[in-house]
Amino acid sequence: MILKLVLKSLLDEKVRLLTAVLGVSVAVGLVVWSLGLAVTAAGQSRSTVRRMTEPYGCWVSAGGAGMRRGRRPAAAPAPPRGGKRPETLAPELTDAVRNAPDVISVTACKTVRATLDHRPGGRVMQGPPLTGVMTLADAGGCPYTRATVTGKWPDPRSEEAEAAVCSAVFTPRKLSPPPVGSTLVLLTASGALRVKITALVDFPDAAPGFPTVFASAGAMRQAGVMNVDAAPNLLLCRLRNADAVAAVKQAAAPFIGDGSIRVLGRRDLEAQVAGDKLNNFKRQAPLLLTVSVLTALCMLVNGLVVGVEHKTRALALLRAIGMTAWQAAQVIIL
Repeated sequence: MILKLVLKSLLDEKVRLLTAVLGVSVAVGLVVWSLGLAVTAAGQSRSTVRRMTEPYGCWVSAGGAGMRRGRRPAAAPAPPRGGKRPETLAPELTDAVRNAPDVISVTACKTVRATLDHRPGGRVMQGPPLTGVMTLADAGGCPYTRATVTGKWPDPRSEEAEAAVCSAVFTPRKLSPPPVGSTLVLLTASGALRVKITALVDFPDAAPGFPTVFASAGAMRQAGVMNVDAAPNLLLCRLRNADAVAAVKQAAAPFIGDGSIRVLGRRDLEAQVAGDKLNNFKRQAPLLLTVSVLTALCMLVNGLVVGVEHKTRALALLRAIGMTAWQAAQVIIL
């Protein structure tokens, strides 16, 4: 009976009914819109990853290249306790990958992680530092298909500390790269080194662990790589088709051992990027649902309470002439 009274009040107050319905619709629309953004972003992961990795369709790494930090493939066991991860890839593994079917070419890289001591405008930055992945510059130029190089590509045989820097290093903090000709300070495990920027690479997004600082032989030696021909820790593979990733994984399987060496393809990174987008929505979902439910409840309760309060005068008059509460409710409803 009370529910009928409430519904009757809402029907009599069409403006308040429409307001309540609008509030519920907005609350539902907020959740649907957020979910749509997450699904759209996840759907764009394919083009995003292709832009980050082209022309390479597969990579073999001893340092987790192509994988976001803190993530590990489900099939890969945890690193062994008390043991040390291999820092390089065995020559036999490199040869096996090169000879795998449908592998066009393999670029072997010895990479070194470096932290940038970058102070825009002379100010010390707060927050997470800028990091880059150093490797010896290729004599053929920038390896990324979608990148544009401005300036002179560093000579890999030069003993001068020179480097070409990707804009992807500065993208996480939304900073502009230093101009060509300026000096950049890099902090590595071997100490600090100063390199001269001879070229800027317009490449705003790079896959995790992929090279973003292409240095000369002199710079690599200062970074601790005394032999520039040392065994690599990253193999970037150009493939004829996406199905060749399985052949590379099969060729590398005998050398992977405890899982510290990883073989990843473009599709693996696509799944990670898409999963990250959906996980972000899952983290936001409780807050969005709470706000939506509270908004809907406030709008409905407001409409119900105001509608019933407007009938208070009529109910009081009916009770004053002797009607019971049941009889008065029936009159209001009818």
